[in-house]
Amino acid sequence: MTPDTGYFIYRDELYQLAETGPVNVTQSRLNPRRAEQLAKVADAQTVLFPAEGEQKGLINVFTDIDCGYCQKLHLEIPRLNELGISVRYLAYPRAGVKNPQTGMLTDSYRKINYVWCQDDREEAMTVMKNTQREMGMLAQRMRGGDAKPQQQFDAAREQMQTMLAASADCGAPVASQYELGQSLGVTGTPAIIVEDGRLFPGYMPADELAKRVLN
Repeated sequence: MTPDTGYFIYRDELYQLAETGPVNVTQSRLNPRRAEQLAKVADAQTVLFPAEGEQKGLINVFTDIDCGYCQKLHLEIPRLNELGISVRYLAYPRAGVKNPQTGMLTDSYRKINYVWCQDDREEAMTVMKNTQREMGMLAQRMRGGDAKPQQQFDAAREQMQTMLAASADCGAPVASQYELGQSLGVTGTPAIIVEDGRLFPGYMPADELAKRVLN
């Protein structure tokens, strides 16, 4: 912290202590670059859930299929669209593109690549995330000693394996979007970036997120 207590460094990032609270100076300096780079990404390269009626705001969300909070945020999309906010998904497989030890594509990559390679990406994203979420919830119940969900879990896992088997190379921009996210300061998912380049890391309920976006 500086002697006048006006600035401090936390996790290698510079913060300013303003009247409204700490301001991440390091991240703020990235805002114009984030806005510029994301404006270059065409809607056709994303998975777009457009706002209902007039668009009042737009968010870019770097997302992963396995991420529980990404699955939770996806459930908020109808409300965000209702509030006039369009959601553009960009791919960010958290495990990376290839396993550094085996050189094989990661399941994280294969899952999100499947979505980008479907004709109806919006439906594919919803099915993939809902299936992964269901598997997680059923697995948690089974770990707690409940054997009843086994059949449901097996069915969901079979559906997931079927989708993964269809995850062929279609030239989807998954790897390039993953690299873009890293260059823009994304370190985890969901990472929400608004049109002016501000980054909101992590999950937020739709109404709270809308206030941040539209202010």
